[in-house]
Amino acid sequence: MISVILLTYNRTKTAEKCARENIKRAGYPIDEIIHIDNGSDIIPRISADISIYFPENRGTAVGYNTGFRLARGHAVIPSTDMILPQNWLKSMIEHLTDGIGIAIIKPFEVKELRDAENVGPKLIKHELFEKIGYMHDDYSLYGHEDVEFGRRAKNAGYRVIDIPTTGAIAQRGEDTEEYVKWKQEQAHKSEKLLADANTANYPKYNPYG
Repeated sequence: MISVILLTYNRTKTAEKCARENIKRAGYPIDEIIHIDNGSDIIPRISADISIYFPENRGTAVGYNTGFRLARGHAVIPSTDMILPQNWLKSMIEHLTDGIGIAIIKPFEVKELRDAENVGPKLIKHELFEKIGYMHDDYSLYGHEDVEFGRRAKNAGYRVIDIPTTGAIAQRGEDTEEYVKWKQEQAHKSEKLLADANTANYPKYNPYG
């Protein structure tokens, strides 16, 4: 079962376009779409089976964790600021079923399959949340929570991989200087937490009971 999770925060037109196009280009049946909005000034209009709107930005980790906990199948995060190639989801599914120990799969501009850090669009195997928990929601509003989650998966014996793809198109038309600066500031706040995690034992993280 496939659960697509779309997390949005402002950049309304970009989010609507990417969601629409990536669903059409998936090339594989999607069982449910979960839309989480993190306090956008204008909420993107996205057709979804489940929609949750936070009144303020609660951070990337909280947004995705909300979707992960609702998802009934493998959690798929396409992108809300990038249009992915045709059949992007089909390619990830093929590697999921063929790969032993693979838990996170990402389409990337590479020539051959490789082990990778957990950043960008991805498919997360459903069982992984039971094994290692969720993303750390004590990180800043944006940045590095996905990398830490991926390293926790590796520490538990799973693989995080990039699979070859071409043709992804970034959509940056609504990225204002103010927004880019905000992302950089938030990511900087999370850098120390990630650095500390590098020396930790990557314990399971589940604050939700």
